[in-house]
Order: sequence, then structure tokens, then C-alpha cells
Amino acid sequence: MKKIATLLITLMLLTACSETTLNDYTFSGESEYWEAEYLYKGTEKWGEKDEKKTYTNADSDEFVL
Repeated sequence: MKKIATLLITLMLLTACSETTLNDYTFSGESEYWEAEYLYKGTEKWGEKDEKKTYTNADSDEFVL
């Protein structure tokens, strides 16, 4: 019974990890004469199609000085 419970919990955790991941980062800095900001946004999506693992990603970035 313990083995079945462990297997089910492991499968649930692995399934939860196969969702879409969002990555949003902002880096900023400044000095007396300048100010800068770097923005990064990205997504990762794991899935399955025709019994094969799939992976897609998209990202964008912006640098403002």
C-alpha cells in the first residue's frame, strides 16, 4: 500500500511540473548621470502530443537607458 501511495504522489508531482512556467525579471541600476532598466519576460510550456514530450518557449526583453 505504501508503494502505491508513493507512486501516486510522485506522479502528481511530475504532472504539476509539466505546466506552463512564467519568468519575469526586472534589473535596474542608476548612478549620478544615468539610469537603466532591463526587463525580461519568458514562458516555457511542457506538454505531450502523440505520446511524445513537447516543449515550447517564448521570450521578450527590453533595455532602457
